[in-house]
Amino acid sequence: MSIFNGIPGYLRGFLPFQRKPVNTSILQRPILMLEAPRPAESEPPAGVPSGLVDIHSHILWGIDDGAKDLATSVAMIRMAYENGTTDIVATPHANSEYHFDTAVRMQRLIELRALAEVPIRIHAGCDFHMSPGNIQDALDNPQRYTVGGRNHLMVEFADFMIPPVTERVLDEFLDKGIVPVITHPERNPVLQKSILSNKAERLRDWVEMGCLVQLTAQSITGDFGRKAKTASWELLDQELVHAVASDGHDLRHRPPRMDGAWLSVSKRMDVATARRLMIDNPSAIVCGRRIGAGERESSPVIAMPAPLEKSRKAAG
Repeated sequence: MSIFNGIPGYLRGFLPFQRKPVNTSILQRPILMLEAPRPAESEPPAGVPSGLVDIHSHILWGIDDGAKDLATSVAMIRMAYENGTTDIVATPHANSEYHFDTAVRMQRLIELRALAEVPIRIHAGCDFHMSPGNIQDALDNPQRYTVGGRNHLMVEFADFMIPPVTERVLDEFLDKGIVPVITHPERNPVLQKSILSNKAERLRDWVEMGCLVQLTAQSITGDFGRKAKTASWELLDQELVHAVASDGHDLRHRPPRMDGAWLSVSKRMDVATARRLMIDNPSAIVCGRRIGAGERESSPVIAMPAPLEKSRKAAG
């Protein structure tokens, strides 16, 4: 124990985690109840089923670079539902720029669910940046960060460096029963370069350790550029992908939609693969279940509270 207030010395390879304050004034006021017309019932786009599960989104307003206000959050939830999503995980950033406050997250989840007026379930999660303070706190208090307070953790790496000690940290998470889900490796410059150079051994090693991999829906369809698209399909072809999520941030440039990815994967591969990546595996992550033989059978499943109750109307 040598640096950063008792954080183990081996974590010095990660950048220090400097938190900024968050406005908690929302906690001193009642839940906002706006009069909002319920949108008409709608079917997903042709060829897209209802029941998509989105495990990565930034739908909570004003706490990171996602939705800018409550109206945008409500519109994003409705957009997701109208395009086939019936479960979505709110994963605000926990990094050097945005302070992660579980009380604010839960308050805004409650408020958003009260106003959404569509049969969609909203779950709690976190877009977890690998930094010394974060890592130590997640090992000590995993329920703060994992999806639904269970045992899957959405892990994001820095854009310019992935320290040699990463494998040790991932192994510690796995030994604690916390399954790292590596988010958008196709967009991370370090990992993308290795994938496009046919040198994705490190990512493959993580998967063999028991980690999971999540791609961004818009990467698959080319909205994040040629390199991200090529890297996405390379990982799909190598069967190194366990889930696809929107990573939705707004209504226009990064919307909370997976329908385009569903159509692309079902056409180029097959419907069974699309279903596994966008319904079955994400559902298992939300529920805290292991996915196939990739996850360690010896890892204990963390005893977590029951999931958030369903929306006022059952998802169709």
